Amino acid sequence: MTSTRSVLLYTALRLAVFVVPFVIFLAIGVLGPYAALYAAIIGLVLSLLFLRGSRDRVAIAIDRRRRGVDDEGPHLDEDAEDAAVDEAATDTAAERRGDGTAGGPASGS
Repeated sequence: MTSTRSVLLYTALRLAVFVVPFVIFLAIGVLGPYAALYAAIIGLVLSLLFLRGSRDRVAIAIDRRRRGVDDEGPHLDEDAEDAAVDEAATDTAAERRGDGTAGGPASGS
């Protein structure tokens, strides 16, 4: 299962475990804020009990994405960023040499 699909599935399941109790509480006449609070507590407990596998898959997907490894392979962004930083450092060093600070005309009187 791809990481995007895992994240979307987990998000949908988490919404469902909140919305279903919320609607039930509203249907039996519980006021909105209390219904939301009760539904949030029930949703948290249900997700901790029954959504462990989905939660683990999402955590792994997030970790892989953060480390730069995806289902398609490693990201090339880090290489591009490293090249840009190296180029900027080279340009900065060249500008310093061009300022007359190194190898410029000697001032003498």
